[in-house]
Amino acid sequence: MRFVMRLSTIGCIITTSSFCQTSFASAVKSSESVLFQGRLLEDGCSNNPLDPNSDVGAQMSSSLFSSYENKLYLPTKSDPCNGMTLHWKIIDSSKIQIGVTVKSNSQGWVGIGFSETGGMKGADIVYYEAATNKLVDAHVGDSYAMPMKDQLSQDWSLLSSNTSDDGYISFEAERDLIVAAAPGHEDHNIVNDSSVWVANHRIIGAWGSGTTISYHNKNVVQGTVQLFSDDDGNSAGNAHANFLADMEQRSDGHVVLKLSDYQVPSDVHSYL
Repeated sequence: MRFVMRLSTIGCIITTSSFCQTSFASAVKSSESVLFQGRLLEDGCSNNPLDPNSDVGAQMSSSLFSSYENKLYLPTKSDPCNGMTLHWKIIDSSKIQIGVTVKSNSQGWVGIGFSETGGMKGADIVYYEAATNKLVDAHVGDSYAMPMKDQLSQDWSLLSSNTSDDGYISFEAERDLIVAAAPGHEDHNIVNDSSVWVANHRIIGAWGSGTTISYHNKNVVQGTVQLFSDDDGNSAGNAHANFLADMEQRSDGHVVLKLSDYQVPSDVHSYL
């Protein structure tokens, strides 16, 4: 595994200046996506149909979700060629539409969630079962357990779905951004994350070949995604790339530090 770190010299000694504070916040906000984005560069996945940046993936993306500007490939940890394609768009600052594609089988299931911690516990889930063409708004409690159907309200609406003979499952759904107004509501609000002071959204996803939702095995993904375009008009979903572009324009220079074949220790804290 190779880690890449970029340090930009922004020429500010007084760290309380607004520029330094903004740059630091942007660095922290975007740093979580460095390893995730780096995984997309691994060999062997140049023609991955699920990666919208590949030629084959771009064709699939265009045929299924042509109206979506924002798209991202989330690879699994065990296999960078296996993963989930996420498309999304914000409608009138009040709704979000998503399009999700995975490879399973024509009778399988796929789910995606918003998580404050980046894991399954406490996540806000929506999943689709192809066998019955059913969309379920669900959530996970404070444990690693099967998602439970929301009882207060079903806030996601199924817009379209598609299955293919070679095992690809796609669905398109919509919900309001702000839904958790009542106490005890099971959904998470989806807030505007364009500011460097607001954390990006943590996304999880899973899928399987059974006709109903069940244990996902290795078919699970995680990612940190900026859902809203930022104030400078930079595209959503590219928080780390936006930060690097901003530093190229505003910094005095940068240095790249690389560690080849570094073994990540099992300690809770490790300092290089």
